[in-house]
Amino acid sequence: MAGKGLSFLHKKTWHVQRFDNIEKKWMLEQKQSDEAQKVELLRKEREEDRQLDELRRLQEHATGKKVAPRLDWMYEVPKTSQEAHLLGKPVEIKPEESEVKQVTAVPGSSFLRKGPSSENERFALMNEDPLVAIKRQEQAALQALLSNPVKMKLIRQQAAAAAAAAAAAAGGGGGGERRCVS
Repeated sequence: MAGKGLSFLHKKTWHVQRFDNIEKKWMLEQKQSDEAQKVELLRKEREEDRQLDELRRLQEHATGKKVAPRLDWMYEVPKTSQEAHLLGKPVEIKPEESEVKQVTAVPGSSFLRKGPSSENERFALMNEDPLVAIKRQEQAALQALLSNPVKMKLIRQQAAAAAAAAAAAAGGGGGGERRCVS
């Protein structure tokens, strides 16, 4: 019977040799190593930024020109294109001959394109635009009215009656002739 007294311990949730505890430990170690890699990457980027600042400072000292601190980083072209950025692939952007073409490669520059850029967008614009749908409904109602002979006869009679009333009001519907006495 010796040795059977502690055999129940491996069933406890806190036991270190349970599979789920080993898995949790492994996951935590992986997370910790990922964080360490991120910290190292950030440290390298910070070091590069520090070196660039030092070079700028040396250039200012050598030339004697004081350069005002700017927001140049906002205007720098990103190192990846839209698709590659979304897919997570590293891509080199080749310099273009004009600045406009360079700006169109920047994410968020879809506002630079004038009008629909593809047949699909043009089709969607014509079929899903509410104003186009309203115009279509108006044209369909007008065609239905023009193709109905009964309605057209009624409209012509109303138009003739309105024209006769306007002519009567303008041409002597005042109640008699007026004479000028001099």
